[in-house]
Amino acid sequence: MPDSVNTYNTPVVTQNYLLDQTVYIQDKWRATHRLTMNLGVRMQRSNGWVPAGCQPQTIFIGARCFDKVENVPNWFDLAPRVGLVYDIFGDGQTALKLSANRYYLTNGVGWAALVNPIRVTSDTRTWTDRNGDGIPQLDELVGAPASPRSGRLGELHVSRNEAQHRIKEPGRAARELHSHPGHRAQ
Repeated sequence: MPDSVNTYNTPVVTQNYLLDQTVYIQDKWRATHRLTMNLGVRMQRSNGWVPAGCQPQTIFIGARCFDKVENVPNWFDLAPRVGLVYDIFGDGQTALKLSANRYYLTNGVGWAALVNPIRVTSDTRTWTDRNGDGIPQLDELVGAPASPRSGRLGELHVSRNEAQHRIKEPGRAARELHSHPGHRAQ
């Protein structure tokens, strides 16, 4: 006989936005008769935000409204591109080509979603089937989650300040978020 149920804060409509702007500049320079250099730089500005919004009331949580969250992320990246072409025999027939480039992946709205307080969340609540019908009734559920690890409905997994700090250092953020999966907001 089951002794707990999962409850959800649905319906939920989330909105997360990202504006990505990119410019690429490239030049070809013939350094010697045999050596040609292709030099470039890609400049990318990424700015994400979560608009102000409200979580509607459900049978498990009350209605709540939240302010706009800005600059999640707010990055400006320069990615150099270097290519070398060396004409081995000087006749234009055989060339050695080398390149070294830096690439940044676009993160989409992932960082904004991390701090968006309006999200689908769930918790596990203790259930005693007093009428024996196998269907959870509201008066049969215990209000608090059955396990402290299951969390509370509508709660962020990391605080906004902590997430915004991590967004400034993406490598650190990925390491820490995966190394502390049970971390909860205070």
